[in-house]
Amino acid sequence: MGFFNLPIDSDKKYQDNKKRQMELDKRLALRISWNLWGLYVCVSGLVESILLPLPPHLIKGGDWQFLTNTSLLVTCLCMICITCTSVVKVLRIKYGKFEEYVKNLENLCCNLEFIVTVTYWSIILFCPDMLNGKSFDVSWILDLKIHLFPYIFLLIDVLLIRNNQDMNSTDFAATFGFSVIFLGLYWSLIEINTSVLNKDGLTKFPYPFLNDSDFLHRTAWLFVFIGLGLINHVILYHSIRVTANTKRHLD
Repeated sequence: MGFFNLPIDSDKKYQDNKKRQMELDKRLALRISWNLWGLYVCVSGLVESILLPLPPHLIKGGDWQFLTNTSLLVTCLCMICITCTSVVKVLRIKYGKFEEYVKNLENLCCNLEFIVTVTYWSIILFCPDMLNGKSFDVSWILDLKIHLFPYIFLLIDVLLIRNNQDMNSTDFAATFGFSVIFLGLYWSLIEINTSVLNKDGLTKFPYPFLNDSDFLHRTAWLFVFIGLGLINHVILYHSIRVTANTKRHLD
């Protein structure tokens, strides 16, 4: 009797695999659409941001002296990579460990955009003089494009769309190290640009709250940013575990 049941079992297995693949393709299509939309918003925001004329005291530092712009550039590259890996999956093309690298990059971007979002909105709402609000004419739409939407796009993708069933806790922890390295390099560059290369009495730091501080106090601000990244990292890790377990039970 088992011999005669074989074709039926094989057909059922085929149908289950086909259904599973269709569900995967739908999720991939959703992820591609979501990240293309996010990419459009972020790229347009980045372009508008770097086209803003710089005041005299910030000209020598250029557009990439702002953490908002540097983080947003990395986020745009991340969204391109996410879209590419999703398309490759739909086409059934093997790409090795590239997806793991993209996941780590997305986790890094989440940390950076969280720092930008929390820092900006906290300061602009309670201590606006600590930022360059009077030096730039920024519309509220651009404000949202570069200081809020990037983090929202990444957070929704990570928690609700991305497959986190095979999340590696070691790799996830390593992305916080990448965040520290990124922030350390960024901080070193603005420090060198302002304190070493352009000691002309005109060039200032990209953020007013750094101008009246000595080196130790500026370094303390760096650790504040790193602390914010750590907070996001811990919350994101536990949120991913909860959503992954919830999806597993629902499936």
